[in-house]
Amino acid sequence: MPESFTNTFGMMLIAFSVDLILYGVGLLLVFQYYRAFYSDPMWPLKIMVAAMIILMTTQVGSFFAWVYWDLIVNFGNIAKLDIMVRTALVQLLAIYITAFVSQCFYASRVWRLSHGNVWMTGFIMTLALLQISAGIAQTTLSGQIGVFSLLFTTKTVTTIQSGATAACDLSITVLLCWVLHGSRTGVRSTDALLDKLITYAINRGALTTLAAFLNMLLFVLRPEAFIFMVPLLCSGQLYVISVVTTLNCRGVKLENSSHLHSLGVDSLPMSSYIPGNKSGTGVHVTKSIVTWTEDEDQTKMRSRDPSVAKSSPAPLGEILRIE
Repeated sequence: MPESFTNTFGMMLIAFSVDLILYGVGLLLVFQYYRAFYSDPMWPLKIMVAAMIILMTTQVGSFFAWVYWDLIVNFGNIAKLDIMVRTALVQLLAIYITAFVSQCFYASRVWRLSHGNVWMTGFIMTLALLQISAGIAQTTLSGQIGVFSLLFTTKTVTTIQSGATAACDLSITVLLCWVLHGSRTGVRSTDALLDKLITYAINRGALTTLAAFLNMLLFVLRPEAFIFMVPLLCSGQLYVISVVTTLNCRGVKLENSSHLHSLGVDSLPMSSYIPGNKSGTGVHVTKSIVTWTEDEDQTKMRSRDPSVAKSSPAPLGEILRIE
């Protein structure tokens, strides 16, 4: 039996409304990022953020064009509502590319945190490549079909795409938690900050993984309805929010969470928690004196040799700088 208008274009309108709200949140976070890190020499990150927000602007614009065409231009023309317009395909491809960029970014974080673990990074990249490949294939097939009533014929490739997306996002979350947990030192303030980073990692992957899983489940169960569009068409904005929030967290002050006092330091990236990581956004010794005071055991550590900080078992005993 054909689905009701509520379960099709009603769901599309709900998805568009949620997408616009999340797009606004993403724009605000991007503005905060460029304002806080305008002098950051990491131009690849700036270019990546710009590319993601351009992709999502394209997605929102094409989504609006699709909604306007179906609900305004073709109002009351039921036959034409079944036609899959090109703008619907454009915004779908923009979402898949944005997800791939986000997954590549987090794969690079896992690479740095794990000190170049090929197996961890390779596993994530394999799933990311599978996701984008299936996404391109699904978009191509949808364009060839040309009508929504036959969208169920793409069930196999759509399931592969959404399944690979969910598996990739879940793997990123698990591996980030794994490498961060393995960096515990037994020092309370250090472990407390690591716990916060683990919480950030879980929060980062929860929404995108859930969105991909719901997209797969709803499409398999109700391919003739547009209910699956709600998690699918909003997922691109979630990736932008996730990545930019992670980058903005580099500016979080440490004074409120530990008694680490260092000269010339006010922020640190995620990978800075791992001892001995001295490449990219990793750990860099920038001063010759480090003082760490723990109230519990009243222990103090001072190092006047940068090589001592490198071998210290406590990763937060090093002075850190974002590069």
